[in-house]
Amino acid sequence: MGIEGKRVWYWGALIAALAGCNAEPALVASNCDKPEGCVSREALKIDAVDILLVIDDSPSTAYATARLKAELPRMLNVITSGDSDDIEFPPAKSVHVAVTTTDMGAGEGTNLAGCTAWGRDGTFVKPTEFGVTCDVDYPGFLAFEGGPAPIATVDTVSCVPLVTPEQTSGAQGFGCGFEQPLEASLKALLPDDSEVTFVHGAAHGDGANAGFLRDNSLLVVVVVSDEDDCSTEDYSIFDPLSDSNRMSGINLACHNGQDKLFDVQRYVDNLKGLRPNNDNVIFAVVAGIPYELTDDDGFRGNYDLSTDAGIRTYYDAVLADVRMTDRLIGYEPEQRIAPSCTITSGVDGAMARATPPRRLVEVAKRFGVRSVLGSLCDADFGTTTGSLVRTIGEQLAAASGD
Repeated sequence: MGIEGKRVWYWGALIAALAGCNAEPALVASNCDKPEGCVSREALKIDAVDILLVIDDSPSTAYATARLKAELPRMLNVITSGDSDDIEFPPAKSVHVAVTTTDMGAGEGTNLAGCTAWGRDGTFVKPTEFGVTCDVDYPGFLAFEGGPAPIATVDTVSCVPLVTPEQTSGAQGFGCGFEQPLEASLKALLPDDSEVTFVHGAAHGDGANAGFLRDNSLLVVVVVSDEDDCSTEDYSIFDPLSDSNRMSGINLACHNGQDKLFDVQRYVDNLKGLRPNNDNVIFAVVAGIPYELTDDDGFRGNYDLSTDAGIRTYYDAVLADVRMTDRLIGYEPEQRIAPSCTITSGVDGAMARATPPRRLVEVAKRFGVRSVLGSLCDADFGTTTGSLVRTIGEQLAAASGD
């Protein structure tokens, strides 16, 4: 299918998605707490995929959220049908999709716009919080089950609550601007009796988010953010009255507090630790990587991405690009990090800017061939979702022996 044909298909899929959630019986709530409208199914093995979307809900990312949601029908259809032009793989018979946000708050006593003490804290976003109504209750995530799933996903993907700034519950109607997607992913997935300690409370994997993550599924974590990760063990870095923040401005709080951020290996070890006996964890980043660096026909095409060593070489080259370094612009106390890439957001022709996601790329690098790197500044999110489908397909094929 040519580019124009694909655009027509994507547009049609998006219209269908926005039309509502009428397909049955494929769409069910897997963790319903009431019997009607719920389907109980046995845990599947390698033909089950659990996808966690960690979405930046700060004010500047609505354009990206809309473009990602437009691609979800195609991506989910391919995963549940195995109908891919790039790779042959057995279709997933069960797919869970959950959403949390990058908002982990700014600590007790905060008075920063958009920030509460602990934010969403890694709990799943529920469709009913944002007026999204479906035929079945969804306490925390959507589940696509069985053969009809390829058709059902087109009609029901509008039930996936990809948050936008005006929908979130921060103090000013949007999420906290200090994004902590890595910490949010751990808080969302680990069990509450995990030995991993958090700044506040326990994880939610078998509590508020129970039922999403199966023991023997392929786990896919997708981070979408226009800034780098700021997962910290010391919330004092968000104090606007600290010496460093008064001097250079609160916008550089994470940059100035890098020595107080968790080491990225925390997230590599603990996400992989959810599948200790296999490699069934995929980590994907859609962030401020210049889109030229993610182009298969250009820069990325110069590297062998079929091996972990080749992936590491590619990621090192991405991190070495001058646009991926933290370059300060402006004057104190209103300094900022220079954007790594820009794109027209579609809102009155405004220009959206993203900053270098160095920590996120470092985590992806350590997942090797089970990682995906996409640019938030690429006008076509189909490139990124295509890469994600290929990576998922390769894992499903390998695990099934195909």
